[in-house]
Amino acid sequence: MDRKNNLDGAEGDHTDWIPEVPDSSVEQGILPKLLATLVHRRKEVKNLIRTEREPAKLSEYDIRQRALKLTANRFENYGYAANTILF
Repeated sequence: MDRKNNLDGAEGDHTDWIPEVPDSSVEQGILPKLLATLVHRRKEVKNLIRTEREPAKLSEYDIRQRALKLTANRFENYGYAANTILF
C-alpha cells in the first residue's frame, strides 16, 4: 500500500499501513535513544544485583531496576499509542 494514498484516505482504512524499517545510516530518534539508555542502565543495575550480597543494597538495586523497567515499558507504550493515533 502506498503511504501517500494511505494518509490521504483514498485507500480507505489506514490501519493496514506499516512503516518501513529505517536505514541503519539514519540517526535514531529521541524515543529509541531514550529506550536504549534505559535498557542499558537496567542491565548495569542487574549486573550489580548479581554481585551484591548486602540485603539493603540488593533491595535498593532491585527497586532501581524495576523503576527502569517500568519507565522503559511506559515509553514503549507511548510510542505504540502515538503510531496508532498518527497513522
